[in-house]
Amino acid sequence: MKRLVLLFAALFVFMAPSVAQDIITKKDGTAIKAKVMEVGVSEIRYLDIDKQVDVIYALPKSEVYSITYENGQKELLWDNNGNTVESLLDGQMTYNSWRGDVSINEIRVDASRYLSPMDYDRYKSGRTLGTIGSIMIGGGVGGAFGWLIGSGISGGGSDEDGVVYGICAGLVILGLPLDLVGSSMIKKSVRSFNSANGFAERNLEVNVGVQNYGFGLALKF
Repeated sequence: MKRLVLLFAALFVFMAPSVAQDIITKKDGTAIKAKVMEVGVSEIRYLDIDKQVDVIYALPKSEVYSITYENGQKELLWDNNGNTVESLLDGQMTYNSWRGDVSINEIRVDASRYLSPMDYDRYKSGRTLGTIGSIMIGGGVGGAFGWLIGSGISGGGSDEDGVVYGICAGLVILGLPLDLVGSSMIKKSVRSFNSANGFAERNLEVNVGVQNYGFGLALKF
């Protein structure tokens, strides 16, 4: 059944008035103009455009450096040090705010391999802001809770309670917008990737800074 599907796909490609080209680049630098039919575990099956015959060739994956598809997407199979690399996944990217990472098809991925340079810079800045914000929030909440337990053990409050709780509250108040802005920046980079790959979505955006009527938070839907 699998062979029949590949055969019909081959016939369809060569009956078309124009054939889109994929480029298979071998490790020795040879480039093959092809229509990739299947990327398997150990081999790549393709039609050779230059030969113009309806024959499906098989090429060992170990000989292939990369595949550049007709839509411009590049799949790197080997890095410059000769090590195999993970093939790029195709699907909608999601952001897990609890873990602080991104996934495609529920598989964690390295954002640097998928996001554009501009989106990845925004993603890294968002991670930095989010981390600082989370540390400040955690420090404020943890500090207040620890001081409360300490005061209970010592048998009562003290004149320093107000100062300590004020500092802890300040950390939370300052950390919360940083965490929200960082998360929003990451989601914006993820949304940019999804939009470029045909997955439209709209998320809440949070910005902090000088607004039209002063300094504060701006929410955008």
